[in-house]
Amino acid sequence: MFALLIDAATRSLALAFVVWIAIAVLRPRDPQLQLTIWRVVLIAALLMPLALLCLPLLASGARLPESMPLQTELINAVSRVEWHDRGGVFYLAVAAAMFLRELVSLCRGWQVARRAVSLTLTDAPDLHVRSGIDILSPVTFGSTVLLPADSAGWSTAKRRAVIAHESKHVANGDFYFRLAARLYRAFFWFDPLAWILPRHLMLLEEQVSDDAGAGAMSDRAAYAALLLSLADRSSVGSRDVAMTGGTLEQRIERLLDPDKASRPVTRRRRIVISLLMMPFITYATAAGVDAAAYRCRQRAGDERSFVTSFGNCSAPASSPTLPLSLPSYPPASRRSGETGTVVLQLLVRADGGVETVRVVRSSGYAQLDDAAADEAHRWRMTPGSVGGRPIDSWGRFAVTFQLAR
Repeated sequence: MFALLIDAATRSLALAFVVWIAIAVLRPRDPQLQLTIWRVVLIAALLMPLALLCLPLLASGARLPESMPLQTELINAVSRVEWHDRGGVFYLAVAAAMFLRELVSLCRGWQVARRAVSLTLTDAPDLHVRSGIDILSPVTFGSTVLLPADSAGWSTAKRRAVIAHESKHVANGDFYFRLAARLYRAFFWFDPLAWILPRHLMLLEEQVSDDAGAGAMSDRAAYAALLLSLADRSSVGSRDVAMTGGTLEQRIERLLDPDKASRPVTRRRRIVISLLMMPFITYATAAGVDAAAYRCRQRAGDERSFVTSFGNCSAPASSPTLPLSLPSYPPASRRSGETGTVVLQLLVRADGGVETVRVVRSSGYAQLDDAAADEAHRWRMTPGSVGGRPIDSWGRFAVTFQLAR
């Protein structure tokens, strides 16, 4: 499983690199366009493990012919689950701690929002706004804008700019994307992209909202001064989504520098950006290429390989260099005279260990099925391969329980 996460992280890092090159070459100044692109990267990174896991499952879903001869595959015992090693335990401990931290922060933010008093603004009647003494700086929590208790005494221009800024956060769903980015960081904490991407997304989200706020104020310098006046404030439990955020210097510099102001992106630049994304699309579909090669079959215990347009593919098989072992015959089944053949579908890792065991055809007796599945978890195999490279792949194997006469 950890190998799957590393593979997903590597592919996501490759995607981010391609996007970074495209943006560095074309230099689009529209933060909304950049935000959209990097959100696509985030979504792809979140879905990458699921894609790498589901593609082989879909590719290996075809049924074996019922008339196909079945032969018992007996493999040597090994460790059952990869997560039992020290590396897996360490990964889970760090991921759990980071996830718990995000959960605590989310609960604190929810409590602050719940204690706040609902407000109705005449210039934004459809916006859900709440105000409370625990809120020290304007912030968006979910689809709700939270304002400090002293916001009632703000000038009309200041209130209009703040509402425009926070309304843009709500319209863009920034809170939910930031939550997704932090969850990605919690589960992929070992990946540099998981730390860089959330901060960069937050900067772009704030720049988009700053443009809305400065537009409402009609004076970028005055709006920059407003941000500075809020710089010492923080929102309890929701610091990462406060209006001033952790990127204040870059935002102020952008507001005061006319050369860094947003410019609309032409259609030509959008087309060029799309073309520069093609190398990643080709790389990402390598997962589908590998999955298509997982259609290798095993007949009568004999390895069969075939050549597709993707290269030579071989199915997982028992290792000829290791002694074979039989599953224990359940005593109750032996006394009852239960016999039969269990067909198992196994996900064999590239290192030869068995990751997943499924009973695809029962022997007719639950105890025999369980005994075969338990033994299969301990098997060690020769992994499947594509072009000579070991891969995680699926294969079907049979275990026959037969009593001596």
